[in-house]
Amino acid sequence: CDAQEGLRSLLGLIMATSKCPILGRMHPLAEHHLPFSEFEEMLVRMSGAYLISQYLKKEDNQEPDWEFNHLKEFFSELTIINKHLMNRLSLTSDKDSMVNAMYSFVAFSELAEISFDSLITTLKDCYQDVF
Repeated sequence: CDAQEGLRSLLGLIMATSKCPILGRMHPLAEHHLPFSEFEEMLVRMSGAYLISQYLKKEDNQEPDWEFNHLKEFFSELTIINKHLMNRLSLTSDKDSMVNAMYSFVAFSELAEISFDSLITTLKDCYQDVF
């Protein structure tokens, strides 16, 4: 893979294991890190992790969010953080690959934030009758 792809994978792992209260929500994904994943794979993994967390909430007699409302809010928060991180990196890095790697996270979170419902609908045929 090229440097940008490798940096994106490494940045994803670093961000998910950070002490940031927002990025830290992705810590379970870091434990099962999938390097070099594509957009659809990231969406499926994040949605799947979210559904597991909602199931566990239900088991603890808490109110689960089966409509993904909190995940959609998370993508909005993630977009803000990703943009700020990208801006900081662009000030300190003289290499485009680092900024471009971070830009892929901005693009992912923005796309997921804006069109989550339609993206999930595109996965319907694959996952409708899985189990």
